[in-house]
Amino acid sequence: MSRRGLPTDTLKGMGPRPWPSRRVSACQPAAGCFLSLVGAVCDGPDVIREKRAGSRWAGCTFNGTLALVDQKTHGPVTTAGEFLRAVENARALRGLTKAELARRSHVRAETVRHLLTADAANPTLTNALDMLRPLGLAVDLVQLPQHQAKPTRDQVYAWLSHYGAALYGSTRVNPSTVPEPETVLAEGLKLSRQSASVARALPVALWKNRRRLNMDRLRREAELRGQARVLGFFLDLTTKLSGETMFAAAAAKLYARAPAKPTQFFRPTTWRERKLAELRTPAVARKWRFRMNMPMDSFVSMFEKGVQ
Repeated sequence: MSRRGLPTDTLKGMGPRPWPSRRVSACQPAAGCFLSLVGAVCDGPDVIREKRAGSRWAGCTFNGTLALVDQKTHGPVTTAGEFLRAVENARALRGLTKAELARRSHVRAETVRHLLTADAANPTLTNALDMLRPLGLAVDLVQLPQHQAKPTRDQVYAWLSHYGAALYGSTRVNPSTVPEPETVLAEGLKLSRQSASVARALPVALWKNRRRLNMDRLRREAELRGQARVLGFFLDLTTKLSGETMFAAAAAKLYARAPAKPTQFFRPTTWRERKLAELRTPAVARKWRFRMNMPMDSFVSMFEKGVQ
């Protein structure tokens, strides 16, 4: 076995080769950019492919450099969670233990273990770069496709309205520019914790798109944004409002992630709001360890109006 993590006879006769011709363009000023672990796109006969069983990440060894590409979206990583999962898969492909990675990267062993195993770890840029070097990886700034750029609040409002959410005052959009409903609803989950209007409207959007939603993809989109528990709550809430069991089945896969300690769904600003949240929180929100100053009647009235 070579130091590259591939059988030695596989590498015989490779010799130095140029990078693949299909490269990611550089960032332009004011363009949406993100960090990429892609050093070379995994295309062409000169790229050796590896894949661990059950892994969504493919490791591509090219001229001694490991490139990682998300096979689901055929694109680079865009979140801290994706980044750390990519690093963990690269570590496994290289055959390094976490302790060895910590020693080579000069990062504390407990920090490496936490970053590569915790559900919501957030590495510093210094630690991220240090862990990449022993793996033969580096980060690159690449152009972020327009449809993947972080949307504005107004855009999310307009997209949700396009998919049937009863949000008054939202602007019209060109249907061809609206992302898939799973992406829009996942963005709406984040906004729902800042806007009571969005929170009341999300069950309507879920119900109206129930025949076209891919629940597995919706769950992945929510997880990428750190909103898995919020999704579980809204899926259960939509079940209560509509009687549709498909939402309950999807929510059941997320329930184990609810923490033991309750948290405020909306950010209360006063002691009185916190006390009201304790009194008015719907039972389904309590199940998901949320507290909110919004009774069930508020969701019921919006749902009844929205689905008519």
